[in-house]
Amino acid sequence: MGTRVEQTDIRPDGMAGFSYTSVSASASAVWKLGQRNSFNLAVTRSSRAPQVQELLSDGFHHATRSWERGNAALKEETSYNLDLGYRFKTDWLRAELDLFHNWASDYIYQRRTGEFLDEEGTGDHCDTEHCVPVLQSSQQDAIFKGYEAKLIFPVLENHLGLLELTLFSDYTRGEFVNGGDVPRMPPLRYGLQLDYNKDKLSSYLRLTRADDQTHVATSRPRLPVITCSTWASITKSSLARRQADGVRQRQQPAGPKHPQRRVLSAQFRAGSGAWGGSGISLKLLIRY
Repeated sequence: MGTRVEQTDIRPDGMAGFSYTSVSASASAVWKLGQRNSFNLAVTRSSRAPQVQELLSDGFHHATRSWERGNAALKEETSYNLDLGYRFKTDWLRAELDLFHNWASDYIYQRRTGEFLDEEGTGDHCDTEHCVPVLQSSQQDAIFKGYEAKLIFPVLENHLGLLELTLFSDYTRGEFVNGGDVPRMPPLRYGLQLDYNKDKLSSYLRLTRADDQTHVATSRPRLPVITCSTWASITKSSLARRQADGVRQRQQPAGPKHPQRRVLSAQFRAGSGAWGGSGISLKLLIRY
């Protein structure tokens, strides 16, 4: 069991401030049925204050290609959550299944107003081809339910290292209590992942397939656009980044030293550019 109380105060210039006191609590239990099977149950209440951009934003957002407007009347978002899980473990297989059902009060989301503006905020002579939609921060009661599932197979474990194959899938259904679909919900996803570990080296290759989202909010029309994107990067571990930036933390008692590690990551995505369209992604990550 646990409880958390968080105080959030926002003091913008030239207007009245915002103050929120968010209270969250949780309780969970695990039942083991022999050496191979176990069930877990968790009941939680989570609350969060609106973010600054949800309250006060009013401008063009390059990443989402939209004009975002905040809402100073937003209240705290509160969710009551029920999670049921099952675990199965043998030498040749590990299985994990989690079911969840969440009741969200005053769920914060972005609602299309039907307006269109250009990047300067002007709506004169605007159309959907050369301007972007206006998204307004709003609140409604909503219900979310879904699952997450994994099957993990040890393929190889010897002096060459550990190789595991994971089959996974997840799905979330979001509906407003008063009717309608919650926008920007992920579709059914499934795929496989190969994990390899040996000494300081750890890596995985993950292939994910996303189906069409059949429950798209009516305010988000589909567009027949196909997109492809790739990226790759090499970064240091968080410890190395802190040292490179010259950030010195408060002196701590001497303890075990953690080796600095680098991360190589690359990803390829392809699919429909419209929200809710199907797609596929391939991701590679190596830590060494």
